[in-house]
Amino acid sequence: MRDEDKSFIGISPIYHTMIFEMKKQKKKLYFFAVIAILVAVLLGYILQLFPEYLLSDTQAEFFSGGLTFISFITLFAACLFFSGIIC
Repeated sequence: MRDEDKSFIGISPIYHTMIFEMKKQKKKLYFFAVIAILVAVLLGYILQLFPEYLLSDTQAEFFSGGLTFISFITLFAACLFFSGIIC
């Protein structure tokens, strides 16, 4: 029980900072959410339009492509939301 309290104390400032920034920048949050959903949904349709685009041969390649997209979205979100903290 005591170790859980110590770990929560370490995570608590990060959680509160994220919530504060999301409340402060609601317009950016909504814009980013719409763009991320559109990119994720339309990417599946747009890639099917190109006949030379081949599907992944293995599960590892498929997940690698998905992780690349997630890392791009994470980097974009971090730059968008937390740039005000640095300044």
